[in-house]
Amino acid sequence: MIFYGTIRNAAQNNLRMTSGSLSWQVRKVSTGRTIGLSTIVSNYPGFSYVLEVPAETIISGPVSSNALDLTAATNAFDRAQVFYNGAPVIFALPMQSTFSASSRQRGRIERIDFTVSIPCVDDDGNGLCDDWELRYFGFIGLDPNADDDGDGMRNRAEYQAGSDPNNKGSAFQFIHYQALADGAMQVDWESADGRLYRLWRGTNVVQLLNASSLTLVRSNLVATPPLNTFIDSNTVPAGPYFYRLELEQ
Repeated sequence: MIFYGTIRNAAQNNLRMTSGSLSWQVRKVSTGRTIGLSTIVSNYPGFSYVLEVPAETIISGPVSSNALDLTAATNAFDRAQVFYNGAPVIFALPMQSTFSASSRQRGRIERIDFTVSIPCVDDDGNGLCDDWELRYFGFIGLDPNADDDGDGMRNRAEYQAGSDPNNKGSAFQFIHYQALADGAMQVDWESADGRLYRLWRGTNVVQLLNASSLTLVRSNLVATPPLNTFIDSNTVPAGPYFYRLELEQ
C-alpha cells in the first residue's frame, strides 16, 4: 500500500510543509495489533509525503512484525494516530482516520491530506514566517517589500496569496476572460491551496478602486488550484464589465 498527500499549516497561511518527519500508527480493530510507520516530509511535486505501508496476507504463521496482516475477508483498521514532527495532525477528511482492506488491496494507493497548527516563527520580525523564507530562498531576513521575481507582487503579497516569489509566471492575477455565447462572462485566475476569494464587478475602471461602488458577485470562492474558473451569468444589462479579485483567506 502507498499513502501520500499534503501537510498544510493552518497557522501559516496553509503553507505546505516540505521538511520534517511523519509518524503513523495503524491498528487492526479486531485484534488490536498495531504497527508503527514513519517517513520523511519533503518537497515532492504538489505533495508533502509518500509512505509505503508493508502489507502481507496471512497464509500460515505470523506475518512480518511491522506489516499489516491482511486476509481474504475485509478487516477494519484504525490509523488516527498520526504525528508531524511529534505534533498531532488533523485529517482533512475525518472519515479517512479509519479504513478497510483485504488481501486483494495490498497494492492500493490512497491520498490522505492533513493540517497542523504550528505557530509562525518569525525570528527576523519581517512579517514572513521563517519556514516560508527558508523554503523559497534558503535564508531568513528577506525584504517583504521587495519584488524578487519582478512580477509586480511584493514578497509579502506572494506569501499571503500562496504564489511562488521566485517565479515571474506565478502570481495572484487574472489570466483569462471571455464573453460566452449566452451573454455570461468567464474569468479565470491562478489560485493556491487553502485560499478563499471574493469577486467584484463594476461597469468602469474607476469603480475598481473603490469596493463600495462595486457589485459583489460571489464571496467564499474556494480555491481549486492551480486555476479557478468562474462564470458570471448575472450580466444584465450587457457590459462592458470590469472585475476585481480579492483574497479572503
